[in-house]
Amino acid sequence: MNYFQDTNSELYAEPDSGWFSGFIPNSAVHQWQVSVDGGNNWQDLSDGANYSGVNNDTLRIISAPADFDQYEYRLKAYTNTYACSSGDVYSKSALLTVSDAPAWQTAAGSLGEFGPGATISTITITATNATSFAVQSGSLPTGLSLNTGSGSATITGTVSSGITSDTLFSFTVRATDAEAQTADRAFTIQVTVGANNSGQFN
Repeated sequence: MNYFQDTNSELYAEPDSGWFSGFIPNSAVHQWQVSVDGGNNWQDLSDGANYSGVNNDTLRIISAPADFDQYEYRLKAYTNTYACSSGDVYSKSALLTVSDAPAWQTAAGSLGEFGPGATISTITITATNATSFAVQSGSLPTGLSLNTGSGSATITGTVSSGITSDTLFSFTVRATDAEAQTADRAFTIQVTVGANNSGQFN
């Protein structure tokens, strides 16, 4: 899961949990609130399975389920400055986005064996939720390139005829989603002199 903020509030993220922090000067009592209808109605939160720190200046959101997506949060406080007033003061609201990281569908390992000079029309690798792909480490055989797309990427090109000895090319592809979450997967392509150019297409 990943958690993000709007431009008015601060949110810290880590795997499966996140924090909203708020600050209201001279506050004596804190109460975090949630809105599930775009800020039209607000209700006080209680500590439980998904929340802790509801009466502190930092709210922790724990393992947010998918239906928490687009919930809004704000901090309500009674301040010493307004001790003679019955009114509350509120922080600006923050929007929670809950999303899954990319999930690879293509198995790690070999994407095929090809000979020098072989033309590769399409090797497809896929990862759900991904919006882009990039070679993170290692390298493709000379002459091949990774073409990024949404949900899948293709490897195309012509294997360089300048490769004159059997070579195993190892590389890692990183899939990234719209919220900058990533997932890496390691692949290989074998270039063998005299190979009959077979491959794994997923």
